[in-house]
Formats: sequence, C-alpha cells, structure tokens
Amino acid sequence: MAAPYVAGAVALIKQANPGLLPEQVRNILSATAKPVADPKTGQKYTPFQSGGGLINIYDAVKSRATIDPPTLPLNDTAFGLFTGVIHRLTGDNYRWASRTLKIKNTDTRRGMWISMNHTAADSVTMFNRNGTLVDAAYGTSGKTIPTWPANTKPVAGNTLPKVTSLDSNQYIGPGLTGLVTVFITAPSGLNEADRWFYGGYLDFTMRWDGESTQSSYVVPYGGYNGDYSKINMMPPASTGLPAFVDDDGNDVEDVSAALAAKNKTHLVFFMNMPTRLLTVDLVDAAGKFAGYLPYGYNTNVVRTLPTYAPYFSVMLNGTVYMDKDLTKEATVAPGKYHARLSTLRTFGNPKKSSDFEVWNSQQFTVG
Repeated sequence: MAAPYVAGAVALIKQANPGLLPEQVRNILSATAKPVADPKTGQKYTPFQSGGGLINIYDAVKSRATIDPPTLPLNDTAFGLFTGVIHRLTGDNYRWASRTLKIKNTDTRRGMWISMNHTAADSVTMFNRNGTLVDAAYGTSGKTIPTWPANTKPVAGNTLPKVTSLDSNQYIGPGLTGLVTVFITAPSGLNEADRWFYGGYLDFTMRWDGESTQSSYVVPYGGYNGDYSKINMMPPASTGLPAFVDDDGNDVEDVSAALAAKNKTHLVFFMNMPTRLLTVDLVDAAGKFAGYLPYGYNTNVVRTLPTYAPYFSVMLNGTVYMDKDLTKEATVAPGKYHARLSTLRTFGNPKKSSDFEVWNSQQFTVG
C-alpha cells in the first residue's frame, strides 16, 4: 500500500520542480528519507528491509542537493588490507569495498558545506549455517528472520560495519559537484559461514552559506558478509533436492524402471539464489552432451522461496532439445545417461565451466 503515498510525494516534488527527471526524483526521495530504528536491537532497520527509510516529503520538496548513486550495493568486496588509504593500514585484514559518490549542490546562489557520519544497521540472514533456509522462509508461525545484534544488549562498536573517508568534509560551490570516496568494512563480529547481509547509512549534513539551519541526507548501503561470487546457488544435499519424483510428488527410486514403464518422471530442485543462467541437460555414458531437457535452458532465473515458488521442475519424457531456444526437438537414443543441473554463480562468466555450480544425478537407462 506504499504506492499511492509515494505517487503523491512524487507529484508534489514534480509540482515544485517540474524539470526533474524520474531518476532525479527517485534520488531525492531516497536521500531525504529518514531511517527507522529497530526497537528489538537498538540499531536501524537494515536497508534490505526498509530502503532509505520513511519518506520525508518536506525535505524532498525543499532539497538543494543530489547524491549519486543514491544507494551503495557492496556485492563485490575485497579481503585484505585497505589500498590507497595509508593512515588506515593497521596490519589487520578486512572485508571491504570502496565507492565514490557525486554530491551536487543544486543551489546556484549559495555554496554548501558538507560533513558525513555513519550509522550501522541490523544484519540479517535467511540461512542456517548448513546452507538451508531458516524456518521463517517457510512461513513457520512465530518465526522471524535472524537479526544481529540479537537484542538491545549493546555489542562492541568495533565489531559493527565501519566507514572511513578522507574527503567527507568539504565545501562545494554554487551549482558545482564534489566527490566523496568512502571505504566500508563488513562487521567483524559475524561468521562468514552464516551468510549474513549487513548494511547501514551514510549520514550527510549540508549547510549553505549564510544559513544556520542544516539539512540531512542519507545513502543506504548493504553487502554480503563473504565472497558473494562463491555462494552456493542450490541448497545442500541434506534437503533431499534435487530429486526425481512422479506426478504426485513421490520420490522415484529407480529412474530406469520408471522410464521403461513410461511413467511421468520429473526432476525437481530449489534455487537459493537467483542466477543469470540455469541449464538442465542429459549427458551420455561417454560424458557428451545429449540435449537439453524440456524447459532445460533458462536465463535470469529468480530464486525459489518455499512460501512462494516451491521448486523448479523439468520432465524426463524421452525428448530433448539440441539448441538453446528449445526448438530443435530430438528423441533420446537408448543408452545410459545422467541428468546434469548447472547454475551460473553470481558474477560468473558463462563461458567458464568453473563458474558454474553443477549437480549430477545417478546414472539411469533409457530403453
């Protein structure tokens, strides 16, 4: 139900500033929002749940500055010492990312002084340590997404996400643009094996020449506490998936017998993470590609949460397709085969086999 409120806010901003482009309006709405506190933890709600916070329409209409980009996704983090920040080389290793913001003073008459602080937000996860989804993902009554800190008991400040900048305090002349580079480090109080997503807010204060009042702007950031390029796309084998099932969802123990009896057999599986490429094909006894199964070549595939889309399904019915468009149909020749499920990892190169997570079924016979 947020849509009508946001639409009304956009109308007021456009009425005050008719020349603004859609991306500029979005930028202003995000930058002038107010992050919301989580009473259970004492931190701010994570940007993954609340974005920039609550819309502040007065500040949005009166805004005289823009920040680009308006949000900072930190999927590609480095691990090791900071580079390019000499005074921060403490000998410790961090998981960190660097981003540069363009801050424009849209007031053409007055210069603008800026300063920056940082507020850490909750960290959240949807995964157990073994890689399975938490109970809340299944819609289990009374279960919530795990959050850190777990309660209002304070945690050591040096374990929370941190932000460093060398140029966050500066003067930007009328109508000009300044650059602010920030170095954001992941929380050290979390275990990377637990797949936490962390975040926070860059809190900017702007004051214009000749004015005593200040204006507040925020830039939400969020990242994965680990190497996102190596995260498993499929759930662990302990979930029992991928698996062969019949039309009623019962496990098919002997795929060869089911195919010989011409019983409908499906390969079903979950996807914990979205992927740019997912393929399901048959491989013969010599290890050669024998064709894609029906619906076996997919691009830009979303993840499957049990409460919404329980699983993906492809059928073994003796038919394969020899092209990516699944138009060149062929009949599977008698012989021994196995099914191969391949998912491209985040940031992976589809031309590199090592960038895929691959599952191979047991061998079965097509008669």
